[in-house]
Amino acid sequence: MSDRIEEFSNILRYPHLEKGKLRMAESGLGFKPAASPNQPQPTVFTLRTENLRVCLWQRASIGFRLRLGLGDRTIVLFDGFRREDFDRVQAAMKRFYRLTLEAREPSVRGWNWGEVEVQSDSVAMSIHKRPVFDLPLSKLASSQITGRNEISLEFTPVHTDSHFMGDELIETRLYMTGSSGLRPSQLEGAKDKPESADDEEGEVSKVEAFNEDVKRKADLGQAMGDVLLSFPETLFLTPRGRYDVDVFSAFIRLRGKTYDYKLPYTGIHRIFEAHKPDDLHVYLTVGVEPAVRQGQTRYPYLVLQFAKDELSDVQMNLEKYVLDPPGRDGLSKVPFPAPFHLPFSPSPSPLYPSPLPTSSYSVDHHDGLKSSHKANEGFLFPMESHLVFLPKPPIILSHKEVGNVVFMRADSALTSSARTFDLKINLRNGNEHIFSNISKEEHPPLVAYMRNRGIKVVKDLSESADVRGTVNYAESSEEDVMGVPMGGDEEEDEEEDEDFVPGKAGDSDVGEEYDENFQESEDEDAME
Repeated sequence: MSDRIEEFSNILRYPHLEKGKLRMAESGLGFKPAASPNQPQPTVFTLRTENLRVCLWQRASIGFRLRLGLGDRTIVLFDGFRREDFDRVQAAMKRFYRLTLEAREPSVRGWNWGEVEVQSDSVAMSIHKRPVFDLPLSKLASSQITGRNEISLEFTPVHTDSHFMGDELIETRLYMTGSSGLRPSQLEGAKDKPESADDEEGEVSKVEAFNEDVKRKADLGQAMGDVLLSFPETLFLTPRGRYDVDVFSAFIRLRGKTYDYKLPYTGIHRIFEAHKPDDLHVYLTVGVEPAVRQGQTRYPYLVLQFAKDELSDVQMNLEKYVLDPPGRDGLSKVPFPAPFHLPFSPSPSPLYPSPLPTSSYSVDHHDGLKSSHKANEGFLFPMESHLVFLPKPPIILSHKEVGNVVFMRADSALTSSARTFDLKINLRNGNEHIFSNISKEEHPPLVAYMRNRGIKVVKDLSESADVRGTVNYAESSEEDVMGVPMGGDEEEDEEEDEDFVPGKAGDSDVGEEYDENFQESEDEDAME
């Protein structure tokens, strides 16, 4: 290869697991994946010279690894180098990019404890100053304290394709004890805060100081100056609590008292807007993938509640292309003042690439049907292409998933006086959901809704059996039903039993072993 280009073959790029050729030149670095049947014309990955900041040489599972740190705190990894490639890579880095390639030998002791440091672009663990692993802060989704001395770090998956069969790190937990030696007012980021009574309680623990350091340095991928919209103290019903919602150009950040989350727009796959029957509040349901987690509990759907006519002054840091996105209307077309939930709504918001499903069914000018799912009370919202139960637990059923529905206790003569009925939804995968205590006034329009959407309505067979049983019971006498005469006000016919002889031993009750007269009677008969 010429002095102006260095090329390396059979290089594997992480985390995309693409194998191809890596070229280095004065203008930058380029990686071209090998062609495959699924990708006959692969996309070339490039890095400009001015974006490179740090380069490290490490041992990897496949040969040796070149670790590149970029100006935006992103880490790029290339595996598959041979040991003899070190001199070529070192010379190319110094000649083209004026960077010194540093070789670091990893720790192979196999310990699960060591020193943890929050660097500018990653969380690094080392043993005796030898690296064990590092976790990029650019992929950090949330950082939360799960125990007294335990912290959980969750990461956004790189591969969202369901056909991907590899392994990815989604969560790791670190356990650290002891005190950090700092008071709350001494933590970085709290310099401007006045000392309070909390400082007199003692020093901050290591896990709390580590959590604050991770949040500050990661800042969930963006600087505070890039916040487009900010909504303080927004009410979430699932998971329950109030969170400060910060809207960025690529993701939404949720900041609560205990938990913080980062929701990339690529992970938001559906949004539903539904109005409560009280006509005062609005539900907003956001489907996220991967699901938000609190400990071992997963929340694939977030449920927000807004006052329908609530107004609030919000500073919007939006540029022209965001206010008026090409090809569709943006927020500049919306009359202000507007409801507080408007920026989250599916249709007019510039945050989403296309309109998402909203509620489309109404009875008595209300969108929701009051019902219950098991022990939880809520509202069932029949929409254009989904059936949605809110608020807890949020259940989203697509019409394509529904095999048939059964209206239970709707037409039964046995329950003609009942004011409610149950709706049983049988899914194609064999599961079922039962929504109970629905007002009978909703039965005719709900049946029409199901038939208009092509959903099969099946007659309740158990209800028919109950009706047949009721008719037979009504036509039968008490004697036919019970099999024996029933006592009442009328006198029963009495006939003497001619075969009955009072005092005869054969007609007496069979003696029991605890009957003291049983043996005595036998003895008297024998003596006679």
